Amino acid sequence: MKHYHPKLNDKGEPVTVIKPSIKSDRAAWTMPNALATATPGSAMPESIGEIDIQSWNDAPTDTAGWESFVNPTKIEEPAFAVNPGKKPASGAVIVEYDGRVWVFSPTNQYMGYVNTFPKGKIDPKQPLSMQANAVKEAFEETGLKIQLIGFLCDSQRDTTTTRYYLAHRVGGNPADMGWESQAVHLVPRDKLQGFVEHSNDAVVLKKLTNMLPPTLKREDVLITPSISSVGRIIFAVNGFRCRHGEWPTRIKMDASMADAIQDHVLTPLGWTMMSAKMDIVRISEGTVIAENRTSFFEYDAKNNVPHDTEPADVWIWGLKLLD
Repeated sequence: MKHYHPKLNDKGEPVTVIKPSIKSDRAAWTMPNALATATPGSAMPESIGEIDIQSWNDAPTDTAGWESFVNPTKIEEPAFAVNPGKKPASGAVIVEYDGRVWVFSPTNQYMGYVNTFPKGKIDPKQPLSMQANAVKEAFEETGLKIQLIGFLCDSQRDTTTTRYYLAHRVGGNPADMGWESQAVHLVPRDKLQGFVEHSNDAVVLKKLTNMLPPTLKREDVLITPSISSVGRIIFAVNGFRCRHGEWPTRIKMDASMADAIQDHVLTPLGWTMMSAKMDIVRISEGTVIAENRTSFFEYDAKNNVPHDTEPADVWIWGLKLLD
């Protein structure tokens, strides 16, 4: 008996899935060391960590909508050059807050890809910017609503020069994947090498490993030895952890402070690693607040914040910055 994808292709035709993927047990979504798999329309938990699994029903439908969605994102990236004979494309490597990475399985292993990262060509009929196209393609292929947090790399592939961004999930539902995908996976970092095996993805995997390595030196993260402003973030995050027993999902800070930290204190890698752990929200008040959906902790120099067994700087950057 033939198995059909629940969504029609771009021509309105049914899509046969030759070897359907198998969804994982729902418990796998809550286990940071487990590989979790969604199939089209499969049941999902209400949330993963602090972020709800909720269909992105009001996703943009035109060029202006996609561009306005990424406009607030502040990302520094190099100039983009397309190699002769190839077409421009963009995509995203989506890192979940628990450290796992989102990967999808193209339907019927299209173009020889068993598992890969979401990406797509720039459509000349809908010429989006590289950033907007990456968000759009990620949604179409994984069902996820993502926020870009940094430039990752450029990859020369069979027919395209593809720019990849680092991103994290802010919403969406992987079970809503489009017809081009037969499964969406949440993969532990240490399992990526054996899971994403196409030669075209080797440079992306290498860059991801280099950008988010298991161990770092201080100079990989910091531009300057003076980290008083970063110290406020560390104390606020650590205070939240000590008070509420979990890590925060957002850090709010004065806008000028955030700009100064991004431009003069943390390296691009240091900033990206912090962005991958928490949403960074710029506010007008001169304070630092760590929070999630229900709780918060505001930094105050008078607060006596005990040191946790895993300090906040180790959680964010993998090394100790404060003495």
